[in-house]
Amino acid sequence: MPPLILVCGWTNADAAQVDAYLEMYKKLGYHALMLPSHGIDFFLPERWVHGAAVDQVRRLAAGQAASLGLIPHVMSNGGCRSWYCFENQLLQARVPFHVVSMVFDSCPSIPGALSDDPITTQVRQTPFLRHLVAQRFVWRWILVFLHLLLWLTGRKHPFTLHYLRYLIRDAATPKLFLYSSADELVSTSDIQGAIQTAQSMGSSITCVDFEACKHVSHLNSNPALYASSIQAFVTTHAPR
Repeated sequence: MPPLILVCGWTNADAAQVDAYLEMYKKLGYHALMLPSHGIDFFLPERWVHGAAVDQVRRLAAGQAASLGLIPHVMSNGGCRSWYCFENQLLQARVPFHVVSMVFDSCPSIPGALSDDPITTQVRQTPFLRHLVAQRFVWRWILVFLHLLLWLTGRKHPFTLHYLRYLIRDAATPKLFLYSSADELVSTSDIQGAIQTAQSMGSSITCVDFEACKHVSHLNSNPALYASSIQAFVTTHAPR
């Protein structure tokens, strides 16, 4: 059986928008499952995020002679969070699976002193909230208080968790980076930093720069290049 694609949408994406990716994989001959992302996912306990989808994967895994192959296709940092939590759920439920490869679309952000907190990213993506914090002074204090909150609770920044798992722990997993030099939400320097880290860890990587595309708009802007890049990568690392 071909690997199952887990399409992890970006934060608050409309289902119809993510459906386009499911349809693309269907045309390529793969079964895909959607994991939607919500801003609140960054603050909920990991065991509360996407727990209902575990049974769907369990049923598919039950029909396999070996562990079920998975390819997470994560979009933006919301998608990274979804897969991080869902992988933990699968492990906790003892569902037999293995990660064949990973696709990163417009992500990941690199952790650091200037990294945006999840709620800050949520504000950026919500026009009304973005209007409320348009003034630089207000924006700066919001960042300060959010970082303080993470420090007081002793929680690691989600971007740090993603970085340590996907780029360091999972160095043996082949990775496809789909990004744009014109991305204004997740900077090119972050994507390049992730790529350099993966290279330094000896990972097998493939990179496609969509140049003028906006954040998570690569499929809409250049569907032919997007689909062909996915097909070439997936078939290379998961031959039928």
